[in-house]
Amino acid sequence: DYPLNTPADELMRRMLGSNFPFPPMTQYRYCCVNYDFLGFIIENVTKMPLEVFAKENIFTPLQMTDTNWGAPLEHTRPRLVRHGRCVDSDPGIIFDRWARVLYPHVVGNAGIFTTAPDLARYARMILRNGKGVFQTDIIGREFFLNKAPEGMYERSLGWNKHRALMPDGFSEKTIFHSGSSGQTFWIDPEKQFFLIILTNLFGDHDEGINARLKIANEVMRTLSGSGAIA
Repeated sequence: DYPLNTPADELMRRMLGSNFPFPPMTQYRYCCVNYDFLGFIIENVTKMPLEVFAKENIFTPLQMTDTNWGAPLEHTRPRLVRHGRCVDSDPGIIFDRWARVLYPHVVGNAGIFTTAPDLARYARMILRNGKGVFQTDIIGREFFLNKAPEGMYERSLGWNKHRALMPDGFSEKTIFHSGSSGQTFWIDPEKQFFLIILTNLFGDHDEGINARLKIANEVMRTLSGSGAIA
């Protein structure tokens, strides 16, 4: 946790100077800085900014024309919604506070602006085992359950797998992510379907996750009742 008045260069220096808070493989802690590190690694390996790499290798091949990392595309601005927990900022400002400090250097844990149709394109690619974007062994790792200490949420590579937060009708192989700005995104490789819930989050983060789970269960009941899914 860094003070919000930390300048960008100092914040970067502290992040890059981070060390293990515990000996490896002894405790688990969800930490955004790990995804920042991953972004820095990609930039070092590819010699290009993270947002450019993502556009050239993921967004453009999948025709995700509404998606951009760092700032919303101009044609999507009329569709932006002011964040419920960030009401003093204009729509289109990165919600994550440290990612905002580091912008315009885009970092790996936050700042992607997108739409449900574009997320659907990404989900279909994952269900095709990454065809056209990722190597198949990478997708396999995304669904593989990692060991986590007792009492912690089960996770895979970059995704949550906690059974209690999966909607009714989804298999145990499902992966999902709940973003702090009000969205949850489930992908089920066994049943070959996905569900995207985008909301404008107000109030408590965990209450928002549970509210989106209720919405998802209602969607699944509706689809099951109509015969759209088995």
